[in-house]
Amino acid sequence: STTLGSAPWIPSVGSGIPLSLFGNNMSNTFYIAAAPLNYWTNKSLYNDYHLDWATLNPSNGTYSWTNLDSWVAANVAAGKDMVYTFNNTPSWAQLYSSRGGCSPPASLSYWTTYVTAIATRYPPIKYWEIWNEPNSSQTWCGPTSGSYGPISTMATMAQQAYSIIKGINSSAVILSPAC
Repeated sequence: STTLGSAPWIPSVGSGIPLSLFGNNMSNTFYIAAAPLNYWTNKSLYNDYHLDWATLNPSNGTYSWTNLDSWVAANVAAGKDMVYTFNNTPSWAQLYSSRGGCSPPASLSYWTTYVTAIATRYPPIKYWEIWNEPNSSQTWCGPTSGSYGPISTMATMAQQAYSIIKGINSSAVILSPAC
């Protein structure tokens, strides 16, 4: 029951620990520019802005950039690097409509069109993560319960995204699908 000391959850500025070692993946939008938390990168996944593919591209050829515009602006204003995580295939683009957003796209042209649109619109995003947890059947799935979508499809999607994003912004960093 004796307190021996305390340590900050994330270091304070000037503590000698570089902020570049810390990132944020919290759901509450308050943390983007919150003074008590010092971190370098902010990840788009699972936050109050709803930045997934299905939300931003609700129908073929239609984009709703308002949420991502706000998120990018808040991060730029706070001086944060951003990690955009691709996830959640829209219902109109799903190969397996009965499986929801974890489905691979029915056509890779849907994927390349979306990747081109988002990378062109948001050059301030430095890091691009190609899907989240494709090893989980809840985020990447195949035609039957408990099976995953073809890993070869995910690999092709990663290759295509790499070529597209680097062609638009050569200084972008492309991250592998996070397992």
